[in-house]
Parts: sequence; structure tokens; C-alpha cells
Amino acid sequence: MAQTSINAIIGLKLKSITPTKKRLLVSIIIGMMLPDLDFIIDYTINHLNFINFQLHNSIFHNIFIVPFIALLILIYAEYKNERELKIIALGISTGMIFHILLDVITLQSIGLLFPLFDSNENFDFKEYLNININHNIQKILNSFEFLFFRIYGWLLIEEIILNPKNTYHLIKRINIWMKAEIYIFLLCILFIYFGMDDTQFENIYGALYIPSFLFALHITYKIREILR
Repeated sequence: MAQTSINAIIGLKLKSITPTKKRLLVSIIIGMMLPDLDFIIDYTINHLNFINFQLHNSIFHNIFIVPFIALLILIYAEYKNERELKIIALGISTGMIFHILLDVITLQSIGLLFPLFDSNENFDFKEYLNININHNIQKILNSFEFLFFRIYGWLLIEEIILNPKNTYHLIKRINIWMKAEIYIFLLCILFIYFGMDDTQFENIYGALYIPSFLFALHITYKIREILR
């Protein structure tokens, strides 16, 4: 998968070209992170011994999920008669499309046509280009996820300082998260250096990635009032 944190950073940097509509920018950022819920689903299923099913980059990475989620939000918007929800639907859809396109460009294996085809038939440019990425290089690239989460936290703090609006108290929480991310990054690099096997690394990586990802989603939502 393309790093969730890089998607979040790109989403935040779209601020300069995004129309200043309430909730649009934050919806785009969340939409750009949302597809990587697939990692959590896949990781959880892989650790449930009684389920033998692969969903790698499928549920939230296919071409059907974007209009489905948008439609659900729009139906609810009509029911509640809230125009703001229509903007959220647009933002989340835009963000998810950006994320899926970035995954294709960065040669990720994604289930574009899931559930018509299972994850064993994911679309993967690497197969067409006959590119094989060394496992250690892939692990190093994955480890940089945590470093970029730290950078994303730093950018969020900048946004808070520029426009506090009752969110200044969140800086302390973000700082703690940022410190944790740099320690996790260094720990992952040490694991790779000392030759930890792939299965152990993936298990530890997943256990550390999930709370990092969920905090990024949480803190982005918490400062939604200043992201416009």
C-alpha cells in the first residue's frame, strides 16, 4: 500500500487549491486515508485462525466502494436535509479516488474489481512490468510510514498554531504521538538490520501501525474546524 501518512500529507497540502467550503478539506484528507482500513481488516482476519480468506487491498480499494459510500452519505443528507453532508460525500469520494490512483501509480496490488474477483486476482502493475521488490526494501519502505506520520503530526501542529480555535490543547497529544512514531520507526529499522524474519516483522508492524493509523484519523477529525 502507498503510505497512509503520505496520503494524509498530500491531502493536507491540497489546502491551497481546495475551495474553502466547510468540511471539504478534512473530508478529502480522511478519504485519502480511509482505504487503508483494508490493512486493519486483512491483519485481523489473518490472525483469526478459523477464517481462511484474503482481502488484501480489496474492500476499500475497489471501483464500487467509492460511489457506494457517497450514495449512503447523500441518502442520509437528503433525509437530514443537510447540505454539509453533501460536501462531505464529495470530499471523501475525491480523497478515496486520489488514494486508489496513487496506489496504482506506486505499483501496489489492489482489488479494483472486488468483489467480482478475489484478492488473488488483484490488479498489480508490477506483474505487467515484471518488477520484483526485495523483501527488506519493502520492509524499509513500510517502516517510513511511521516517520511520515510524525511529519503529518508536525504539519497538523502548524495548522493549530496558525488557527487555534479551541484546539490548542491537542498539541500535547500530537507531540506524544510524534515521539512514539519516531521511536517505532527506529525500532523497525533495527528489526530489519538484525534480520527479523518476514512473518514476525509483519505481525509487529501491523500491531504498531493500527494505533498509529487510528490516531491519525482521530486527530484529523478533532481539528476539522480549522482544516478549510
